[in-house]
Amino acid sequence: MHNLEYNGISLRKLGFCIANAPFYHISNRKFEIVDIYGKDGGIIADNGFYENIDVSYEINSLPWLVYNDTQSLIRMLAEEFANFDGKYKELRDTYNTGYYAKAICKSIDKIEYKADKCVSTILNFTRQPFWYSDEGQKTISFSAAANSQKETEFYVYNPEKFSAEPYFRIYHSQDLTLDVNNAQIKIKAAFVGNENLIELDSEMQSAFCGITDMNAYISCTSFPVFTSGWNKIKVISEKENAFSKINIIPRWRRL
Repeated sequence: MHNLEYNGISLRKLGFCIANAPFYHISNRKFEIVDIYGKDGGIIADNGFYENIDVSYEINSLPWLVYNDTQSLIRMLAEEFANFDGKYKELRDTYNTGYYAKAICKSIDKIEYKADKCVSTILNFTRQPFWYSDEGQKTISFSAAANSQKETEFYVYNPEKFSAEPYFRIYHSQDLTLDVNNAQIKIKAAFVGNENLIELDSEMQSAFCGITDMNAYISCTSFPVFTSGWNKIKVISEKENAFSKINIIPRWRRL
C-alpha cells in the first residue's frame, strides 16, 4: 500500500493510504511558435520555464490502522491538507523514492462515507515541475589551503539530465570572482555580524547573509547553473587566501 507525505505529515499515520496509482505527469516547457513572413517554419520563442502540474491522489482510510472515529479522521485530514498558507511544501510519495516535489494542496474532493472509519476522497495538488533528489540536498564542501594560489578550481558532477540551480555559501575576506562553467559572478568582500561570508541562491536569484540583503555586493548577468555531467567551478581573486571555504547544495532535479 502506497503512502505520501505532505509538509512532513504521513498519510499513513493519519490512517489513510493511496488507493490507486496516480498518473505520472511530465511538465510542459512553455514556449511559442512565431511565424515569420517569407520564412518556412516558425521561430521558437522560449519563455524559459516549465509549467506547474496538477496531480491527484485517491485515498482510502484503513480502519485497522486507526483508533479515531470517522469524524476525527475527517477533521485530521482537513487540518493537515486544507490548512492553506499560500506556501509550497514538500510532497513525497512512495512512487518516487529518494525525491520530493514542491507542492500545495488545492482542494479535497467530496468525502465518501462507506462504513465506520471507512472513508475515501481525492487530494488535489499543484506542484512545481521538478522532482528534487535527496542526494542533491547534501552539502558539498571545498576548503582552500593556507597560502593558496589566486585561482582555485573544483569540479562537481550532476548525475541528472536536467540543469540545477544551486545554493552557495562562500566564506571570504577579499573581493573575488566565482566562475561556474565560464559564467562569472563578481563578489565584493563584506563583513556581516561575526562572519565574512555571502550566500548565493540561484533558485531565488538573490544574494544574502542570513536575513541581510547582499545583492549590492555582487555583479553578474545570471546566477550559476549546474549543467548535466561535470561542472567546473573556479574561485578567482587578486590576492592569496581570499576565501577559506565554499559550501554548495547542488539541488539535483528531474522532471
